[in-house]
Amino acid sequence: MRALPPEQIAARLDDRFRLLTGGSRMALPRHRTLKAAIDWSFDLLSEAERALFMRLSVFAGGFRLEAAEAACAGGVVERSSVLDLLTHLIDRSLVALDEASAAARYRLLDTLQQYAQERLLEDEQAVEVRGRHRDYMVELVERIGPALFAGPQSGVARQELTEEHENLRAALQWSDEDPEGAGAELRLTAGLWRYWEIAGHLEEGRGWLVRALTRTDGEISELRATALTGLGSLAAQQGDFAAAEAAHEEVLTIQRQLGSPAGTAYAASNLASVAAERGNFARARELYQEAAHITRDAGDVRAMAFSLLNLADVAARQGHADEARNLSDDSIATFRAEGDLMGVALAQGRGATFSLRSGDLDDARSRHDEALEIFRQIGDGRGVARTLMFLGDIAAVGSDLAEAERLYRESLEERRRLGDRGGLATACDRLARIAAAAQPDRAARLIGFADAQREAIGISLPPADAAERDQLLAALEDRLGGGALATLRGTGRRQRLEEALEETSVPT
Repeated sequence: MRALPPEQIAARLDDRFRLLTGGSRMALPRHRTLKAAIDWSFDLLSEAERALFMRLSVFAGGFRLEAAEAACAGGVVERSSVLDLLTHLIDRSLVALDEASAAARYRLLDTLQQYAQERLLEDEQAVEVRGRHRDYMVELVERIGPALFAGPQSGVARQELTEEHENLRAALQWSDEDPEGAGAELRLTAGLWRYWEIAGHLEEGRGWLVRALTRTDGEISELRATALTGLGSLAAQQGDFAAAEAAHEEVLTIQRQLGSPAGTAYAASNLASVAAERGNFARARELYQEAAHITRDAGDVRAMAFSLLNLADVAARQGHADEARNLSDDSIATFRAEGDLMGVALAQGRGATFSLRSGDLDDARSRHDEALEIFRQIGDGRGVARTLMFLGDIAAVGSDLAEAERLYRESLEERRRLGDRGGLATACDRLARIAAAAQPDRAARLIGFADAQREAIGISLPPADAAERDQLLAALEDRLGGGALATLRGTGRRQRLEEALEETSVPT
């Protein structure tokens, strides 16, 4: 502190062992520097304890016992002895038990981690340890990743992947640096894209997918098709429909070459969705019809029902209300016959959208009510949050602003519980819309908060929503003036959610 200001000390603490070279001359030599103190503790360990301590440094953000056994066993560290050795390291305060974790989870303090990483470079098994850590993460992703598509199980899978997110990043980085790691990198990204979509890590996920796909360019495999599907999905979420279309086009080509009916139908549906977003409804209809024919011929009743539902959406966008309603009802009947609750909920939600467009608020509300009941029954938090939002839209169209506020707030809290920053931004946009007339300052702050959430995860508003946002901003500028609006939006960007939500009552 006598030699450096605090800012420079903070900047140098990443290399704390070179920074902290001095100490009290009254102390024992082994305690005069930070490195000497840890060296002394390290030298007191047994050979196996030293090896485990060094190898544990491959973990980022903590680890479970089974992960340590998978990555660190080998040579002097027997798999059956990892728990005993870990216990000894905890007793010596070299490893900490994470009290906040529900399952037993351990971590190294930052200083000890840096020290162990430096010592690991001396271990002849360092490369193998990093490889085993990576292999464990690949197995984890491939084991639990499919549950992300399974409705009620998706929350559990998402939580576990969130817990291991730093380790997954480390495994991806190691794969990217490893000349032989292209296959592992592709497996990781193919298994993680749905997690990145749900958790809102769109920019990061897309970056990893591009790296993995670039390294495997030209490969014709189901794995590459899955990764490309993820790239197309994340790009579409960010509003980059040109990139999404290119990715899904390649998936369709691969699936046709592989001769996979299910894969071809899925790819055709994804490409059709992008075509619809770009306003090419003829192309979308053609692709959805192809998917419907493939799934019907293959006897995949559930996939066929989704194809009908997608065709209904295109029909509605083209103004064919009766066709849309009939196709939607056919899909609902199919899902009911199959006992597919998730399918019924999704189809009822889509049907409610058609009813709302035609002005039948009662039918729209009834359909969403059934969907909400199902989503709550099966524990699908994202479905609950979306449906609450749609019910809020119906209340707002019916001029019941107090009810709309309540529903939007309930959806917002569900989004916050799920860590869904994109959904959180959407909920704030809705709240801003109904606050604009009576509380324009709060509406401006909410818009600023929503902007910050989207920028943090790299997403943009869909064109239709962006046009509606521009109209709202124009109305707020008329009320507040351009300078005040800009200032309030800036304030909202910096605020916590509770601060942006202040003055929540809506006059009735």
